[in-house]
Amino acid sequence: MKYRANWLAWALQFAFGVILGLVLGFGSLHPRNVGEWMDPKHVPGFLFGSSLLLAGLFSLYGDQLWFGDSYRVIPPDGVRHSRTSKLISQITLLAGVVLITLALCRNYGVF
Repeated sequence: MKYRANWLAWALQFAFGVILGLVLGFGSLHPRNVGEWMDPKHVPGFLFGSSLLLAGLFSLYGDQLWFGDSYRVIPPDGVRHSRTSKLISQITLLAGVVLITLALCRNYGVF
């Protein structure tokens, strides 16, 4: 059976992942600590990567990340994905990991 994606739910999870990724990225780079562990010129790549990472995770797993196994009686519905929506989520997740890794490697002089 071929599934159709629920694009509205996917887009909302994706958007919330972008926002939360930026918030958590800024939180990990507290202004007093930016100079200590990350050069400010690598911060945009790190923040963009963290937002893409969480956007990919949230759009891929949806409510399962929020609720998990906490609902014993009525478990959360799985995300309805098409091949396209799943591929976009996976590519976004991978791009976020790559950008974070590049930012950290450049910060510590690996590249």
